Amino acid sequence: MMSALPPTDHGAWTKRCGVCRRTYDEGGWAALPAVATLPATSVQAHLSVPAGFEVVLRRCSCGAVLAARGV
Repeated sequence: MMSALPPTDHGAWTKRCGVCRRTYDEGGWAALPAVATLPATSVQAHLSVPAGFEVVLRRCSCGAVLAARGV
C-alpha cells in the first residue's frame, strides 16, 4: 500500500512586475489601484480549456499594468 504524500508548500502568493521587478504579496497586490477585471467569459474566448476564473488588472507603482488570476 502506498502512503499519500504530504501537500507541497509552494510558499506565499506573490506577484512580480516585469518592468521594475517590484514584488507584491497578497496585501500589497490588494492595495494597488484596480484597472479592470476581465470576466471569465472574456478569458474563456482566449483559451481552449474551461476557464472558471476572472483576470484582475492592477497598476504597479511604476505604472505598468499587472494581471493575476482572480477567484
